[in-house]
Amino acid sequence: MGIPEEMRGSDSGQLTLGILDNDPYAVDYLEILFKRSSAPIHVLWTTTVPRNALKLCAAEAALPQVILTDMSMPEMSGIEFAREITALYPAMKVVGITALRSPDEQDSARQAGISAVLNKDETVMNIVRTLGHVVGNDAAMYWQGPGSIIALNDTECDIFGMFAQGRTLQSIAVRLGISPATVKVHMKRAYAKLNAHSRTEAIAICIRDGLI
Repeated sequence: MGIPEEMRGSDSGQLTLGILDNDPYAVDYLEILFKRSSAPIHVLWTTTVPRNALKLCAAEAALPQVILTDMSMPEMSGIEFAREITALYPAMKVVGITALRSPDEQDSARQAGISAVLNKDETVMNIVRTLGHVVGNDAAMYWQGPGSIIALNDTECDIFGMFAQGRTLQSIAVRLGISPATVKVHMKRAYAKLNAHSRTEAIAICIRDGLI
């Protein structure tokens, strides 16, 4: 049975996606990553609450082809969410994303209807291609990745790499042997090079372009 009309891709042929993660930073990061990468993906919605995701899907215009969900959420696990959403929409595809994969989780995920489970540190190309594969979207499945690479110096890359690991401004300054004010100067210069307006956006661009 084919994908129902309401679950087809966007008019431009892009894959339609919903993003669910209880971490607001992760949600923002993923949405910015897809946008700045010019990936063939149209994000219909993002949410940090599983019940909200279920409600959003009730609107025909907000029903995506695939949902990218965190596997570990306090209100409802990714596996529990997948069971509920696929019971309501059997044609829906669900892809899990997690900080730490385990063989047991993979088996449980498959049984719950999750098509694939990815690590949170996967490259944007691998995420996009996996999403394309599970729904049969050629543009996403064979996407070659972002085109241009922006050059940052080693210190700038180190700073955003450490922010991506969860370090604070103060700890980064100590690690590099410079003052917090100097770290901010490096960040300001990097923002200008990347045309970024926030730390989250800068980190997403750096990961997209393989800088960190």
